[in-house]
This record gives sequence, C-alpha cells and structure tokens, in this order.
Amino acid sequence: MTLNPFDNPPTTPKELRDRIHPPSVCKKQPCPFHNPSQHKMRDWPRHIRTDAFKWPLVERICKHGVGHPDPDSASWLTMTKGGDWYAHGCDGCCAKDNLIDLSAYALITATQND
Repeated sequence: MTLNPFDNPPTTPKELRDRIHPPSVCKKQPCPFHNPSQHKMRDWPRHIRTDAFKWPLVERICKHGVGHPDPDSASWLTMTKGGDWYAHGCDGCCAKDNLIDLSAYALITATQND
C-alpha cells in the first residue's frame, strides 16, 4: 500500500522533502525541494497545491501572498503530465526580470536522455 505523502502533514522540512520523493529521483534535474534551479523565486516560501489538481503543483508565495508556479515543478508537470502548469492569477512578481523561462524544462529534457 502506498501512503499519500499529504495524509499526515510532515513535521520538519527534511521529512517533507523525503516524503515528496527521495533525493536520488531528481539528482540530475531541477527540483523545487532537493535541487532548485537558479530562478528568482527559489528562496520564496513553498506551497504544495493538492486542492484543485490531480498532481501536486509547488507554488512559490511572493511578498504579496500570491502563489506563483515554481518553474521546476511546473516544468516537470508539463513534461510528464502535459498541460499548462504555469497559468495562475498573477500580480506580476514572477514575470519581473524575465523570471519564468524554460531553462528548467530544457534541463529536464536534456537529463531524461542520460
């Protein structure tokens, strides 16, 4: 029986990271928990969206309290599940300084062939 990592909330950040998936799974690619890419939001607080999605999306919460899709999470979900995981109610924070790009997506694509 597989446990849902969200049934019992983790009590420490390490427990959360380990429940999402083992670090070895994302060793060669960007991951919002174990290996964040060099995007501007990497130090913003994380929020895992399990409410409206079949697959959990990691958001980064800006100083205004708005959730923006973590580029590493959105890229991975786009690659593996399809669809547009970048769509969100935006206040402009994630678009500043050309923040959202496809660098994480490109790195994931490149490492999948290794």
